[in-house]
Amino acid sequence: MSAKPAARFTICPVADADREQAEQIITERWGAPVVAVHDTLYRPAELPGFLAKAGAHILGLLTYRIETNACEIVSLDALQPRAGIGTALVEAAAGAARARLIKPSIPEVGDFGIPIHDELELERFL
Repeated sequence: MSAKPAARFTICPVADADREQAEQIITERWGAPVVAVHDTLYRPAELPGFLAKAGAHILGLLTYRIETNACEIVSLDALQPRAGIGTALVEAAAGAARARLIKPSIPEVGDFGIPIHDELELERFL
C-alpha cells in the first residue's frame, strides 16, 4: 500500500461570505440544510464554524455551538478522507472553545461581520 500525499490546506473561520457554500455542503452531505441534535433542530450554516480550504476550494467544514462550559460539534464534514482535515477542524474548534471559556465576553463576530477567533491584549507600562 502506498502512502497518500498530504493535502495542503488552511483552516479559517466561516465568514458571512461562506454561508451559502456551507449550506450547500450541509444540504448535499446531510440531505437538508437542517440537522437534529439532541431533539433540537439547527441550521449549521448559520452557526460559528471553521473551513478547511486549499485556495478557494473547500475541503472541509465544522460547525459548533458553545453553551455554558461546553462546546458541541453540530456538523463535521471532511470532504477528502484521511488527509487530517477532520482532525485540524476539531482542533480549531477546541481552540475557539478554550478562548471563549477563558473569556466569555469575546464576541463571536466583530465589525463588518468579520468572525473573531483570537483576542490580543496590548499593554504599555508607564
